[in-house]
Amino acid sequence: MPTANRTIGPLHFEDLDPKRFEDLIRQLAYDFRTWRKLEATGRAGGDDGFDARGFEISVDELLPRDQAADPADGTEGDDARADRLWLIQCKRERKIGPSKLLEYLQQYELAPGEKLHGLVIAAPCDFSKESHDRFNEFCRQKGLQECFLWGKAALEDMLFQPKNDNLLFAYFGFSLAIRQRSRKTELRAMIATKKRLKSLIEAASKTFTGRQLIIRNAAGTDCYPELPPLTGFSPKHWWLCEWDKLSHEGLQLTFQSFYACVDDGEKWDAADLRGLHRDEFQLTKAWRDARDPRPIFEKADSEWRAINDEKKAWLHIRAVIPYDKILAIDDSGDQLFEGVMLYCTYDGDRPFLRNSHAKLKPNSSRYRSMLVAVDDPRRVAIFSDDLRRKREPEPEQTKPDGEDNNS
Repeated sequence: MPTANRTIGPLHFEDLDPKRFEDLIRQLAYDFRTWRKLEATGRAGGDDGFDARGFEISVDELLPRDQAADPADGTEGDDARADRLWLIQCKRERKIGPSKLLEYLQQYELAPGEKLHGLVIAAPCDFSKESHDRFNEFCRQKGLQECFLWGKAALEDMLFQPKNDNLLFAYFGFSLAIRQRSRKTELRAMIATKKRLKSLIEAASKTFTGRQLIIRNAAGTDCYPELPPLTGFSPKHWWLCEWDKLSHEGLQLTFQSFYACVDDGEKWDAADLRGLHRDEFQLTKAWRDARDPRPIFEKADSEWRAINDEKKAWLHIRAVIPYDKILAIDDSGDQLFEGVMLYCTYDGDRPFLRNSHAKLKPNSSRYRSMLVAVDDPRRVAIFSDDLRRKREPEPEQTKPDGEDNNS
């Protein structure tokens, strides 16, 4: 079954007030260049069409003295060290075409003697190739040295950078850094669960009863210690299982075991109807005595013992519980069960399981273990019909009009 990826949806710039959008763009621009000052000209109105004005410190002023402008090159003087003027215009519009963009560009005005070095147009929309081409051509004709169109994609790229994570949180309410720390915490908890299970399994593997554990609903809605029903399953169900091994997916468990047999190495059968859950023969006597009567178990046990020893087998129903679905581990036990209890999240009406499968394990080394299914063609009738799970009937085929279904 394909696994759904968790992704972040598009940022909703349109939900921001126009003034707040201007604030966001100006704050994104703070480390865009080395500014002497960055003015929020748009908030008070009368901004000549621009929302921020920046004065970038001259390159010469940033260079070491031995790399500064040489008087012999004609670059010495006030002009060589003058700040570079930038204008930033913000348009919180979801669509700006090439013609409309050109209209906005033609609206800006400079004071006498001002020389514009760079221009930034920011809007939460997708600019087309034609828009970019017209923008670049306009800037070239005006003699601008640098020009930038910050569309929706560019703004999201900037906000998803670690240095702007504070702005992402301030304006949109979530933080990638916090999510990363949260994921780090989740991974640590999963690794701790895996280590705890490994230590418990190693300590308990020396005894048969030590392999038993109980799965319980972490929501606290299970019926423990009341015995669950023999049929069906619900969120109130708890389950006695046997651990098999730790895997890369999680803890592999055996949820049910049934009497089974093999014939000629391939053919098989099992008494897998109901009432043969593991708790029928592995719970304490106090619990077993509560099951009264147990006719199906006793009949299956009788038929199984009558089978030749080389043909005896067990049918195990196995599945995996991911480590992150195990919320707590209780290894202290109680008066009814001395083993480990796992408190797990339930997916709907059952524990969150993966890779559920049935495996037939012969007692004799002559035959190999194999994966099987209820409708396996290799299955033959060896146990009594009232002990076997029935194969689901195939839906009746409807023939086209005019044909006799009995033909």
